[in-house]
Amino acid sequence: MLYLKSGVCERTEAVDPSKSLSQLDRLFNEGRPFFSKDSLRNIQEQLQQPLKKGDRIRILDLSDVPVFFEVKTGDCQAHLRAGDIVYTANEPTIQYVSYQSLRKRIETVSESPDLAFCSLRIQHTLIRHNNITGEPADDSKFKSKDEVHRLFSAALEIWEESGIWAEIKRTLSSTATAGKITKIIGFGCGIMSASDDVPHISYNAAFQHALLLTLQQFLRQSSSHEITCAVQDPAYTDRDISVLYSHGIEILKDPEGFIQADDSSLVFACAPDVPVRQIVADIARPAVLMWDRVSSSDDLTADPDSPRIRKMICDSYDCFDFPYDEHFGDMAIYVRRDLNSQGQFAQIDTIA
Repeated sequence: MLYLKSGVCERTEAVDPSKSLSQLDRLFNEGRPFFSKDSLRNIQEQLQQPLKKGDRIRILDLSDVPVFFEVKTGDCQAHLRAGDIVYTANEPTIQYVSYQSLRKRIETVSESPDLAFCSLRIQHTLIRHNNITGEPADDSKFKSKDEVHRLFSAALEIWEESGIWAEIKRTLSSTATAGKITKIIGFGCGIMSASDDVPHISYNAAFQHALLLTLQQFLRQSSSHEITCAVQDPAYTDRDISVLYSHGIEILKDPEGFIQADDSSLVFACAPDVPVRQIVADIARPAVLMWDRVSSSDDLTADPDSPRIRKMICDSYDCFDFPYDEHFGDMAIYVRRDLNSQGQFAQIDTIA
C-alpha cells in the first residue's frame, strides 16, 4: 500500500536539529508516553469532522508543541501516473512512528526537523483508479466475497482441530483469565481478500482471524459475561468486512482499537505494520497479550521491541509458549501476573 505523508505545514516553535536526538532520548528515558489515549481521542475527533483539502489537523508533539498537518484529500500524484491509471490521496489517517524510527530519521536527517518529536502524524493512503472511467484499478487483485468466505471457513475448520489450538486452550485454562477478559482486540491481522499472487497473505490472515473467533468461543464457555471480538486493520476491503461481520467480529476504525484496549482485554498482534507493542505499552496493561515474542533486540522493524516493552513484560506478565506455526511465526502468550498462579516468570534473559 502506498502512502502520501502529509508533512508539517506549521509548527509553533522551531526545533534545534543539533539537540533533537538527545532531547528525544531524554523524553523516552524519563517515561514520557509516545502514545496516549487522550492524543488518539483528540485526533479521532478531528478526523470525524467533515474535512476537506486544505484543512489542518492539530497534534501535540512529544514536547507539547502544537504541530499542524494539512489535509490533502484528492491530491493527484502526477509522478506516479501510468497511462490512464492515476493515484490520488484518500481520506487522512493516523501514522504511528516508533521510538527507533524517530531516532533513525533524526540521525539520517531524512525529514524536516519539525517532525523530530512527532510520534503521531497524518498520512493519506493512495488509491489507484482509471482516469477515464473513474473506476478503481485494483479490483482484479482481490478475491471475491465468496472466495473469502470459503477460505475463512476452511481455515476455521482446520484451526479448530489443530494441536496448536489445543495447546493454547490448555495454556489459557491453566490461568484465571476467562473471568477477567471482556473483549478480544486484534490488530493488523491482514486481509483475507488478498490475491494469491502475493504468497501467504490471505492464508495467514484467515488463520489469525480464526484464532480470534475460537478464542471468543472458548472464553465464553467459562465466563458469566459477554466477550466481544473486534479487529482493527485499515487495509480491510469490503469483502473482508462482510465475511468478518457475518461471524460476529466487529470492525474498528483506527484508532478505536487502541482506545478500547484496557486491563480486561486480550490483545492480539502478529507482525503488524505499525508499532502495536509500543503503543499498547504506553496506554494499557491488558489481561493477555498474544504477540511477537519480546526480545532484547531493539532493531528497527515495523513493530520493534523497546526497553519500555521489556520493563512492562518483566514487571507485570508471565510468559507462556505460543506453539510455532507458519501462519503466526515466533509468538508468545503473556498473561498479566495477577491473573496467573503458574507460568514462566518473564525475566529479561527468558524473553531474549
